[in-house]
Formats: sequence, structure tokens, C-alpha cells
Amino acid sequence: MHLTHVLLKLRGGVAPGRIWGGKYRKFRPITEGMRANTLNRLLMEVENMKHLTAAPHISEDEEAQALEQRNIEVRKETWIRHKRKMLEHKDLDSHLSRLKSAKSWE
Repeated sequence: MHLTHVLLKLRGGVAPGRIWGGKYRKFRPITEGMRANTLNRLLMEVENMKHLTAAPHISEDEEAQALEQRNIEVRKETWIRHKRKMLEHKDLDSHLSRLKSAKSWE
């Protein structure tokens, strides 16, 4: 405790280290400006939701069809990526063909 007080006095009353995180963290004071900004953001979100829900651009059926089409495209892209990563299929005969070329029968 005494060391902490000495360090605080030496540093001008500022605690060393990260004081905004941890078990005994120091909380920032909530100011009127912060409250006003939060209220403005919430009011803007409410207004946006009001506009979005008043006249939707597409119906739920159209949205479901668009999502299904998007899922099909994503699956195709995934399959193409998977095929690109796969190695070419080879037979055991083609794998061992180099041994046959070196073999002489006579």
C-alpha cells in the first residue's frame, strides 16, 4: 500500500499500468455528452427501423428465394474450391509405371 502511494505521488497521481481493465478497474465517468450521443444514436436507429418496416422492398417469399439462390451459389463456390485443392486421381499402375520402364526382359 505504501509503495502504491509513493508511486502515485511520483507519477503525479496517475496509477501505473492499465487502469481501464481488470478486477479493480477504474470506470470512466458518464458525461452529459455521452448520454446525448447515445440518445441520438437510439433515436436514429428507431427512425431507421420505422422507415425500413413501413415499406419493405421485397416480400418474405422473394427474400426466401433470394437466400436459397445465394446458398446454392455459396455451395457451388465451396465445391469448386474443394475440387481445386484435390489432387489428381492416379492408378497404382500409373504410379508404378516408372519401375516397368527400367526393367529389361532380355
